[in-house]
Amino acid sequence: MYVNVESNLATVRTSLQSFAALCLIAVATSTSLSTSAAPFTVAEHQLFTSDGTQLRTFVYLPEGTGPFPTLVYRTPYGAPFGTLGGYPEQENRGSVDEPTHVGWPLITDAGYALVVQYTRGRFGSEGTDQLFWTDREDGVDLANWIREQEWSTGRLGSLGDSAYGITSLLLASAQPAQLTAAYAQVASGNLFNGAILGPGGALKLESILPWVNRQASSAGTAHFLSLGLQGDEAVMAKEEALEYGALINANIDRPHENEMWLRLPLIDHPATAPVMPAWTMLLSEGYESDWARKLHTAESIDVPTLQVSMWHDVFNTSAIETFMRADHRTGTQRLMIMHGTHYSIDGPDAWPVRPMLPWFDYWLKGDEDALDPFPKVSFALGGGDDEWYASETWPPLGVSSRAYTLHGDGSLDELAPGSDESSRGYTYDPENPVPTVGGRNLRIAAGPRDQRSVEPPHRDDVLLYRSTPLAEDLTIMGPVSVTLNVASNRPDTDFTAKLIDLHEDGTAMLLVDGIIRARYRDGAPEEKLLTAGEVVEVTINLGHIAHRFSAGHRIQVDISSSNFPQWDRNPNTGGVLYRDNTTVRADNTIYHSAEHPATLHLPVLEESTHVTQLDW
Repeated sequence: MYVNVESNLATVRTSLQSFAALCLIAVATSTSLSTSAAPFTVAEHQLFTSDGTQLRTFVYLPEGTGPFPTLVYRTPYGAPFGTLGGYPEQENRGSVDEPTHVGWPLITDAGYALVVQYTRGRFGSEGTDQLFWTDREDGVDLANWIREQEWSTGRLGSLGDSAYGITSLLLASAQPAQLTAAYAQVASGNLFNGAILGPGGALKLESILPWVNRQASSAGTAHFLSLGLQGDEAVMAKEEALEYGALINANIDRPHENEMWLRLPLIDHPATAPVMPAWTMLLSEGYESDWARKLHTAESIDVPTLQVSMWHDVFNTSAIETFMRADHRTGTQRLMIMHGTHYSIDGPDAWPVRPMLPWFDYWLKGDEDALDPFPKVSFALGGGDDEWYASETWPPLGVSSRAYTLHGDGSLDELAPGSDESSRGYTYDPENPVPTVGGRNLRIAAGPRDQRSVEPPHRDDVLLYRSTPLAEDLTIMGPVSVTLNVASNRPDTDFTAKLIDLHEDGTAMLLVDGIIRARYRDGAPEEKLLTAGEVVEVTINLGHIAHRFSAGHRIQVDISSSNFPQWDRNPNTGGVLYRDNTTVRADNTIYHSAEHPATLHLPVLEESTHVTQLDW
């Protein structure tokens, strides 16, 4: 049972037996708002999770008696802000300090109840901000409470963008019976092993360092109290986090000159470790941690889920692979991929169509025609004239992997390597890593960027491989990888690869890139250090792309051993990761012979009958 108590009554904790559910213990405010949209009411509640942590929660109800299908999102960022689903920002949005004046008329206008909950340690919610550690369980508690409310039909959808898109996917993976459908945009279904640590085992430093610091500097009082910091200690800890954040962001475009980015060891970084215990756990436990398993949702999402991604979003690969795995089991998933980066999704002009509300209308309201305009997989094609395509699968049927050989003379073609082709080498110095220029980044400049400033003659630790000009257009759709045979004089090092569209005017436009940490060459979490001079095979996964190389352009691949600060620097020592405070140079070699080839694998669209161009 649930207790509904007015705000002037004493707070009462109630123990519930069924479903380890939440107990509604206070209604702090209930307000009716009238806008240019339809009127709605909003009420603030304090809800207790099954372990007794109080979370700040808001319920927005449409005009009418209900009950209503219900949409929920759980956020570490406070009240609704920005856009979601490509819809323009709504009026009366207010701020996290005046949440009862924050509504989303878009959703209530459409006849949905909206429930917003601040996650642990954020904006008045109790507990410790543990970077999603309890969000699966807390989401289930909230879903169970909603099911018992008279204003809800019991049909529930979860939604969210970025961090609160991740909470949406975590709830979907928990499979509460009342969850009917889910929606997530620019989010990750495998946050730990697919985004924080890339598939090659390196740390996504440019994303995780400033983001964790931001969480620390914006955490609520309850977070610091949970760490045993009170009064002036809590104030000082928050101020220090803010100061470190200012240092991180002071010259974020020049991280090579910034002590905050270069600092070693990472495990006790002062911008994060003192007030965010999850940082230390993240870097200590790695692929085998309980945290990594809890944040891997792809294998357990069974509810229909629509994911929207951007080709140059930091979470793109994770979103695509979550869709592929879940749809293989369920057949009810959908995927939409647009041009742009993580933050460009906030612009309504980025969206050719707006599928979010039709998605929920179909699943929560039973509108059988709502999804007619939306294919199972829709995606923008790079290199074209704002072209959109649809397919029933990803990658589309009709795509096959085509092998291109990287030769010792720097050429790239479909011919087999010669038996005696020469090797190529370079020295990787962690104190002078290759700067990141574009790519799938969160905090630094992202997207397709010209790579010439980080190529020879400006760098002597980058190897280039180029095809001859293409005689005709070449379209690729799917995952890209590079397989190398390599050697090093150090027990561990990294190898990086970039796929580039080399234009006729010399512009070297980045498409996708990736990295492999040599110790993880046989697949994480297994670690196998190198023996000096021994030739080993490594595969670098660059992620997915849909792109057309135009006739006259060249295919180019850049090989090196760093891409900083997109990825953390490998110190080359072979020591325990993230605990080294020293670095050494590594002499790395790439082989090109028939016995030890170097190969680019491109997903070429050989048969186009399974791909339909959209009139969007």
